[in-house]
Amino acid sequence: MSGEEYGLLISFPDQSHSFVHGYEAGILDQRMQKELGPISQPIHTANKDLYTRMCAVYGWTVTFKGTEYGEWTDAEFVRGKKPALTVVGA
Repeated sequence: MSGEEYGLLISFPDQSHSFVHGYEAGILDQRMQKELGPISQPIHTANKDLYTRMCAVYGWTVTFKGTEYGEWTDAEFVRGKKPALTVVGA
């Protein structure tokens, strides 16, 4: 369709990277608790360690694949059995 325009629909009140990354992680956290998976989506590369820890807690595994854009990484999350006890380092 020619003539389409794209624009910002909702502006974040806080434009910091930590807010944007936290918002992204919160959405994925909700999906991991409710969906059976797999979940494939691009993520901010800065969130890789956070997603690895989330997977350990919820019993998922994650595979990361780089993209041509350093800020973004393709991630595939697959559900496994939730562990009875998880120790996650800081």
